[in-house]
Amino acid sequence: MTTTHPEAQHKTSTGSDRDNRAASPVVAFVGTGRMGGPMAANLARGGFDVRVWNRTVSRAQALAADGAVVTASPAEAVRGAAIVITMLADGPATEQAATGPDGFLTAGPGVIWVQMGTVGIEWTARLAGIAAMRGAVFVDAPVSGSEGPARAGR
Repeated sequence: MTTTHPEAQHKTSTGSDRDNRAASPVVAFVGTGRMGGPMAANLARGGFDVRVWNRTVSRAQALAADGAVVTASPAEAVRGAAIVITMLADGPATEQAATGPDGFLTAGPGVIWVQMGTVGIEWTARLAGIAAMRGAVFVDAPVSGSEGPARAGR
């Protein structure tokens, strides 16, 4: 299996943020709290077109300064996105953001869902099953650490 460093995937020959955004996939980031906020900010500053949603609106609004687009719902965040990253507190919150009336899985099949919250084995299996039923590709990618490494992009 070959992997590429994320920076190599979205850089263009001109190197400008505008060109980088045009060449990279749209990323929806759902959950912009203590860890998700810095992670989403790093993506936006790195040239990705990032749309964000958070239950506490002020946490998402702070990311506008980094170039992220703040949305009113998870469904709005994922509209037109190729990738959705969830970084929510627990399994129930993640399921609600995915399947609720304004959930991001209402956008239809084909999205790549990168689930980064630490939700446990049972919730991971449950969320993977929901993704499969909705035609989404589910990637379990939980993180550990704290705000410092998230801000530093590690």
